[in-house]
Amino acid sequence: TGLAQISEVNCSMCVAGTFQTGVGLTSSASCVGCSVGTYSTGLGMIDASNCSLCIAGTFRSSTGAPDLSNCSLCRVGTYQSGLGLSVCSQCGPGTYLSSEGSISVSNCSVCGVGTFQTGSGLVSSVNCSLCAAGTFQTGLGLVSSGSCSLCGQGKFSTGLGQVSESSCGLCGAGTFQSGVGRSSPQACDACSVGKYSTGSGLFYDSNCALCPTGTFQSSTGASDIGNCTLCSPGHYQTGLGRSASSDCSLCVPGTFSTGLGIIQLSECTLCDIGTFQELSGQVSSASCLLCRAGTFQTGTGMPSRWNCS
Repeated sequence: TGLAQISEVNCSMCVAGTFQTGVGLTSSASCVGCSVGTYSTGLGMIDASNCSLCIAGTFRSSTGAPDLSNCSLCRVGTYQSGLGLSVCSQCGPGTYLSSEGSISVSNCSVCGVGTFQTGSGLVSSVNCSLCAAGTFQTGLGLVSSGSCSLCGQGKFSTGLGQVSESSCGLCGAGTFQSGVGRSSPQACDACSVGKYSTGSGLFYDSNCALCPTGTFQSSTGASDIGNCTLCSPGHYQTGLGRSASSDCSLCVPGTFSTGLGIIQLSECTLCDIGTFQELSGQVSSASCLLCRAGTFQTGTGMPSRWNCS
């Protein structure tokens, strides 16, 4: 850098990490740094081609690197398959990478079944989100919550990160479920009054069986035909799916019934010849009164004393 130097040995060499293509230059500042993604260990390099490329799995984001060790390992969550690059690529959604210096996208691990992952460059399986309750997921490396399948009608799932449809439980007897993706047994709806269900996994209230004739059922969620209450003595009931004792009709005057669950008026027993019965809903033959002395009656099921001649 001085004037009137007498020998070339007095010319200083550009330091490692730099090169210089010109002649007669007067300052170390004239030495050009090796570009990003490269390094040079030698002194007095004369061309950019003397700069070596950072190897796969590394990057260099600034100029003038004097050694391979100045090429940084790709951080966790990233990889680099090329040479001489200044940035590393991120592992994509549905994957993660927990080691440094990875050289290929194949080094990115996929999120497991029952999980998904929406971000890039993530570093651990804990970054994979569990599918929500009411869903399951059988595939690997999925990228959104929409990839989690919904439990179907008649089913529910309370757990997170379920890995098969078999994890979806069936709504129990006495219930049904017409929706999808339900997350608790409380989401199963009770069969309505007048109905029952012994099976599991029903879709609709219409799948619940109607209580038979001669019975009624006043509460929801009945799980057995035995929950259908028989109409009491003195009553009959001709319809299905009845919901109250008031749906049981009274045996008419002139008749009575001692049994439970009578299904038609004709099953109400007629009062005998020589008797009458003026009240509805009677439960015993004792309610049939004898015609008074001096009168007679030849028919059965007479509803009035005036039927006695």
